Amino acid sequence: MNKKEDPARMSSNEAKTILLAEDEEIVKQFLQKSMQREGYRVLTASNGEEALARFMENMEDISLVVTDVVMPIKSGIELHNEINLVKPETRFLFISGLTSDYILMEEGTDGRIGFITKPFEKKVVMDKIRELLES
Repeated sequence: MNKKEDPARMSSNEAKTILLAEDEEIVKQFLQKSMQREGYRVLTASNGEEALARFMENMEDISLVVTDVVMPIKSGIELHNEINLVKPETRFLFISGLTSDYILMEEGTDGRIGFITKPFEKKVVMDKIRELLES
């Protein structure tokens, strides 16, 4: 039985909702399907403003926000800052094609923030999601 078919993993992940904010449709679909295969409930948004609205509607259910750093209307950093005002314990996984963005993250976050550089492999993202949700 492989990982994605493990009933124990599926049931523990099903209770977790992830908000995915990504403006590149192909990346968003890849991540959404990958997370759903691991048993997570996934809410999606195509920009930071839409992601903030989805977060506010589902705040109590969301365990993790996975967001691109650079997005239209509102960046991932702006999204983080606004969510941090209403629910500072929210965990974030930032995704960026710019390694310099990493400097802006992870400092003083008590393991609540992770960062992955594009391009990435599915395993790297799923491992980082599990790490953030379990910390």
